[in-house]
Amino acid sequence: KILPSYKHGWGIFSPSGVSNMTIFSEYRGKYIKPSNLNKIEIFYRFSNQDLFFFKLNQAITVDATFSGNLGRLINHSCKPNCFSKIIFHSLKSHIMIISLKNLKKFEELVYDY
Repeated sequence: KILPSYKHGWGIFSPSGVSNMTIFSEYRGKYIKPSNLNKIEIFYRFSNQDLFFFKLNQAITVDATFSGNLGRLINHSCKPNCFSKIIFHSLKSHIMIISLKNLKKFEELVYDY
């Protein structure tokens, strides 16, 4: 569920109680090569646009700024209740957001990134 976050802008909140190790979302977006990353970041910052980047590996950063899904709204916390895990499936890497513990209804999903 998308709600205003006490951490930053918008956030994702569990709609009901959620068990430990539940997969919430795949972090999706456009794949950006290192040669284009700086140009895109400068453009976004110049346009006063929030950045939604996730470094998949040395060769690819996922840019969810305009083409991402709800996974981009999961905020940062130094006390996370979720974690990210890169899973290789069907010849492609996927960034999954998974609960680290049991979550209460309407608890905000956060991870350390």
